[in-house]
Amino acid sequence: VLSGHYSEALEVFVEHEEMRKSLWCPRYTPVSFSLLLTAASIDSSDVPLRLQKLPRILELMGRQGVLPQTETCDRILATCIKYEQLPIAQKLLDFAQKVRQPMDLKLVHRAEKAIADEARRATADFPKKT
Repeated sequence: VLSGHYSEALEVFVEHEEMRKSLWCPRYTPVSFSLLLTAASIDSSDVPLRLQKLPRILELMGRQGVLPQTETCDRILATCIKYEQLPIAQKLLDFAQKVRQPMDLKLVHRAEKAIADEARRATADFPKKT
C-alpha cells in the first residue's frame, strides 16, 4: 500500500473476503485495517472506485472491535466530500457515531451539509404528483 499499489491491496482484501466463504479466515490487525483504509481513500485518479470498498472495511473493523484513528476518519471524510461520494460519507458518519469515534466537527458539518444539499437536489428532480 505504501508504495502506491492501492488497487492491488484492495483486490487482495476482496480475495480474502471470498476465501472467508470456505473454512479459511483471514486475520486482520489494526495495522492491516489502517493500510486498507489508506488504500481505499488516498487521493489519486481512481479513488472514487476504491472508496466503494470502504463500507465493507468499516463493517469488518466494527465486527472485530478495531477503530480507525480520528485523523484517518477525517481524511476519509474529506476525500468523500471532495469526490462527491456522499453515500459513503454518510456510512462513515454513521459508523463513527455508532462507535463514538470523535471527528473534526467542522468537517462533519461540511459533510452533513453536502449530504443534505444532495438529498434536496434529488427530491427536487422528482416530478410532483398532481
